[in-house]
Amino acid sequence: MKSILSFLLFILFIANSGCGDSEDIYRPKIAVSYDSDADWSPDGKSIIFVRLGNPLEGQKGGLFKYNVPDSTLSAYLYTSTFDLGCPRYSPDGSKIIFSQFGDLFLIDLANDSISQITFKGDIYYPDWCPDGRRIAYIDFHGDERGVYVMDLESGKTHHFPDYAQRPVWFPDGNSLAVVSYKYEGEPQILRVDTLGKEIAKLTDTPTYKYHIDIDMNTGQICFSQDYGNELEMLWIVNPDGSDLRKLINVGSDFPAYSPDGEWIIYTHIEYDDGSLWAIRPDGSDNHRLTQFKETEE
Repeated sequence: MKSILSFLLFILFIANSGCGDSEDIYRPKIAVSYDSDADWSPDGKSIIFVRLGNPLEGQKGGLFKYNVPDSTLSAYLYTSTFDLGCPRYSPDGSKIIFSQFGDLFLIDLANDSISQITFKGDIYYPDWCPDGRRIAYIDFHGDERGVYVMDLESGKTHHFPDYAQRPVWFPDGNSLAVVSYKYEGEPQILRVDTLGKEIAKLTDTPTYKYHIDIDMNTGQICFSQDYGNELEMLWIVNPDGSDLRKLINVGSDFPAYSPDGEWIIYTHIEYDDGSLWAIRPDGSDNHRLTQFKETEE
């Protein structure tokens, strides 16, 4: 079954390349149902994300690419969006890893090929180490659940000792941010080494934490959390846990820093709007990228 799935995904694979300057961001006119899990290419020219299709409107779902200079959209991969998530460019931009059906798949952009690299059925949330040789991910399977670091060449893995989720690498490649459950109360964001040993506790808020991203230039962390009956909203904190502040006061999730750290892409989750938006880390220049409705408001 797994080999058949891999073959079908390969047949459906479509690769497209971007071009131009990465500093200008515009708004396209395109109907969407929900865009999430965005990630920037290392050159800043494109953004890959998961698009939930709407069959009633003839919209296909899968992995899509937003071309930053001219705002055009194209499909990397049309596929079922069930369990599809976390597309992430490799540090050199030559590959994309993503999760689907509880396993990890690797797109080789140079060869227009796709391969399955895990076969357990409970693996999610991959993230590339800056050295491009390792990945971190979550295994949700029974007693084996928790964060793992895998060496892609050897296939060897290391399981962190305490249960945690949502691993994201810091720029040094020697530490990660994780959502940890080791303390009483709500989960907190910790900085841990590659063996899972705690380096620092970065948050101490009575909220549930969701998605995390890290600026590869400064180590600044953007993450989503909610208070009570609120929708998730984006917050920012320094790599040492100082200067915690709210970035935006509307429902927002799935943050992703641009390579130069000048922008954060996120999914707007209020008012029936599942579009991608962009905002600067200081909270300015907040604007829409992809369009929920077919005509701009």
